[in-house]
Amino acid sequence: MKLLQQSISLSIVLWNVWLLPAPITSLPKDRAQSISPLLAGYDLVVLNEAFTYKDTLRGAAGYTHSATLGGKSFWPWSLRPVDSGLMILSKYPFEKIASEMYHARGAIDKYSAKGILMVRIKVDGEDIDVYATHMQSQPSSTQGIMREKQVVQLANFINLHSGNGSLGSDNATGVRSTENFGHGRKVIVAGDMNMGPLTNIALYDWCYQNEEDKILRTKAYSHLKELSNLEDAKYENSYWQQDINRFLVRNVGGVVKNIRKPTAMINGKETELSDSERYVFEAVIDRS
Repeated sequence: MKLLQQSISLSIVLWNVWLLPAPITSLPKDRAQSISPLLAGYDLVVLNEAFTYKDTLRGAAGYTHSATLGGKSFWPWSLRPVDSGLMILSKYPFEKIASEMYHARGAIDKYSAKGILMVRIKVDGEDIDVYATHMQSQPSSTQGIMREKQVVQLANFINLHSGNGSLGSDNATGVRSTENFGHGRKVIVAGDMNMGPLTNIALYDWCYQNEEDKILRTKAYSHLKELSNLEDAKYENSYWQQDINRFLVRNVGGVVKNIRKPTAMINGKETELSDSERYVFEAVIDRS
């Protein structure tokens, strides 16, 4: 008789792979070929900006199960030349898949199908809900309203499919859950959120316009956690704890580690494979 361990361990990679079509980004096909084997060996992989060469990314990664969110449109009144760029790879089959494009998308983002992709996996009898997202870019001075609308939509979506973790009868956003309010449900949300929990405004500023932008984006991020009853996963380094590439969790422990930006020799030149940091979340999940 096999005894089950008291907790479940999962390794989940989050990486914005920066695979916009050429010439917007350079060498997307070559970089995708080099990225693919680096995705192997984890339980799940969450990718942002996998706009192109999806089959190439899957090729050497070795995962049986994958999900994406499409949404391309070439109608003049809803032009979206690229899809969401979201991809989830998994060694576990999906019990459920759900997705939704953000209704509010401003500036350059309106030409993509940025949104939310959710999968449910079952590991040793435990259901785990994993969400991938890529949220509004650019400063609060021009895109603050769009960002806040996405915050509410993302919280509504999570509360609909996973509950909001409350024992009560009402979700914070007013959305009635299909999942008995999600009390005890294990939830992991991962993605480039273009905002984060800034605790040192003077130190961390590479992706922000100014101090006001930092304050407003941090406020929007806090609002997301409040509406969805999520908390930040713990990062092993206090600097990266403030990054815009985020893991949010409910009823999940563990630590997030920065595994850096890899390089590869492409056309005889050492080339960064993406412009974003790469993270692995070593999640620990207690059994119900």
